[in-house]
Amino acid sequence: MRSFLTATLLILTLAQPLVADVSGSRNVRLQTEWIEIQRDTLAQLTSGKGGLGKNLHAAVQPLIANKQAKMVHSSLVLARSGQRCTIQSAREIISPTEITGSGLSGSITQEDIKKFNRSLRAVRPHPLAFETRNVGCIVEMEPTLGEHHKIIDLYFDIRWIQMPSIYRWVTHKDQWGQADIKRPIFYTLRSRSALTLYNGHSQFVCSFNAMNAEGKADPARLLLLFVKASAQLLPNP
Repeated sequence: MRSFLTATLLILTLAQPLVADVSGSRNVRLQTEWIEIQRDTLAQLTSGKGGLGKNLHAAVQPLIANKQAKMVHSSLVLARSGQRCTIQSAREIISPTEITGSGLSGSITQEDIKKFNRSLRAVRPHPLAFETRNVGCIVEMEPTLGEHHKIIDLYFDIRWIQMPSIYRWVTHKDQWGQADIKRPIFYTLRSRSALTLYNGHSQFVCSFNAMNAEGKADPARLLLLFVKASAQLLPNP
């Protein structure tokens, strides 16, 4: 009887790591790619059948090698299935949204106006409220592994925010010189959606107009967004 119990405990001990490996936590490696390409070149690639998805990603790779296309940004993160992750490479830009009116310092009377009291100085408008914007790439994704890890459902919110220029919001000149208040101009690319992906395959998401030197949309150049999700099972400890 004792030998039977010992053998049973030994079998359970040996089987325990296998059970833990099957039911353990599952990670997913997530990758995004931004590829710049000419609009005419993209039209040629997508003119045939099956021009989207992983076929398009494979077709773009030789163009990158020949410098006919360019990888402008990419991100890579490891996340747990069923949980949302966020990564960002950005800087904070703080700009005013409300200002006071300009005026004169001190109390003003009719006698002051008559005498043109030189102690009265112009007071420039000053900000009352501000807003903060992140300039850079912000990626938010949530993967969910499907049955047998063959497919992966992916929710994503991907933003690329650029600040091409600053414009003069309020013009002001006082006794100390020019004292304008300026605000930034942002150029935002954003895609928020959900896709079902094959495990380990890159998928085309959408295209954006690239930004030109003046900070406006360039109709001749496009940015292609790709996502890729690959299941990563935890190994035995």
